[in-house]
Amino acid sequence: MTGSDCGDYDAGAVKHTVRFSVAFANRAAGFYANHHPVANDFFNNTSYGNHPDFNMLGVDSSGAAVGRGNLRNNIAYTGVLASNMTGATASYNSWNLGLTLSDGQFQSVSVSGWDAPRQADGSLPVLPQLHLSANSTLIDKGAAVGLPYQGSAPDLGAFEQQ
Repeated sequence: MTGSDCGDYDAGAVKHTVRFSVAFANRAAGFYANHHPVANDFFNNTSYGNHPDFNMLGVDSSGAAVGRGNLRNNIAYTGVLASNMTGATASYNSWNLGLTLSDGQFQSVSVSGWDAPRQADGSLPVLPQLHLSANSTLIDKGAAVGLPYQGSAPDLGAFEQQ
């Protein structure tokens, strides 16, 4: 891949943060760096059944394809977990911690109901889907990244256990 395939490199590109988001059942990436020249932050997200769950394909100043992104406290479950990670930094994610994931880690893994209206503040609808179960081993397994959390450490994924 060359710079012309990715678009022009922008040395002044803005850094983005993707946080507390959910992506599921996508034929393509759930979370995607989208050839961004800056390492965006992906904090506390849940990706379920995407192909891949996290694709960190970025571009460097020469136009070469590289991994770009800072990933912390994310969950990737089922599907293809990650691609284009060389060059990205990833720690305290479900795939870095040696934890065994199963449906039992979640209150529900159903993908129905997500088309319900968002809450008045724009946040996701109130659903049990992809929220951690009370005995999940993903609770308090994250690292502090400047976002609010309860307990001794952040939980993994988009939904902090209440």
